[in-house]
Amino acid sequence: MLRIGKIHTILLEAEEEAARLFREWEDANTPPLAMAVKASAKLSLEQTGTGTPGLPLPPIPPPPIVGDGAGPHGQRQATDKDWVSWREWSLIPFLAESFLIQQADAARHMRHFLGNSGQDLTVDVERMLEELPKFRIAVSDYFEHVFTPDIQKEVEYRLATQSPPFSFQYTSPWQFYYAHTSESPNWYHAVGGFSYALGAEVIVQEMGGVVTITINTQTHVFDRYNWDPNKKTDIPVLGEIKDTTLGALHQAGIAREFEIWGQTNATSSEFRFDPVQKWVPIPLPSISQPSR
Repeated sequence: MLRIGKIHTILLEAEEEAARLFREWEDANTPPLAMAVKASAKLSLEQTGTGTPGLPLPPIPPPPIVGDGAGPHGQRQATDKDWVSWREWSLIPFLAESFLIQQADAARHMRHFLGNSGQDLTVDVERMLEELPKFRIAVSDYFEHVFTPDIQKEVEYRLATQSPPFSFQYTSPWQFYYAHTSESPNWYHAVGGFSYALGAEVIVQEMGGVVTITINTQTHVFDRYNWDPNKKTDIPVLGEIKDTTLGALHQAGIAREFEIWGQTNATSSEFRFDPVQKWVPIPLPSISQPSR
């Protein structure tokens, strides 16, 4: 009963706050939360638009699957029922970020959707790697067994026709990962399935006849925050919700689907090239380089 009582209190407080925001929207004819969301989105664009000097930008986003999302934004006029639904959904972020549920990123993404700007949102990929251990393992395995060998082959090919020093950039195709609720309810509701890719600056040098390769690598994340027909999501307290319920708000033009981007700081790995042993790792610790 204590749990139910606290949830009831949180919802009452959230309803009062949402009602205040809703009145402000009616008065100013501007969606509530829009100013905060726009400021956040502007910062997101500044962060994702420049990238990190020396490192490649992420690949072009993977094409959407047929049927992804709710279709064109504002394809119909919003009804009173849509606005009632919008008001009800505006309560959910307050509950999601409460100490009872603790899903801050899920709350942030829902607010951004309801804010109706449609602008890109940045996620903290460093924290995703910490809180999604299976994702961290997937990235590490891909780097070790696919990404690094591909780079080494490219270096060997180039060494046949040019001498060090030289450098180049290398980017992987997008890979897919799904954050299950059993691993992290927060990231399950915030992104669910998403794409990741590795990008690297490769520096090849020669000293005393020994060729070394330095790989400065960054992990990129991409996702589309949208609501697909014929899908459903389990949401705390509310239970199972059809995607079309939230997709209707996008179609009515009072909420908007958006893209999610993020990147880690760069980490460095070094190898020594030996014609017989091929590539031998140099036992140096990874070096974190802050994004600039």
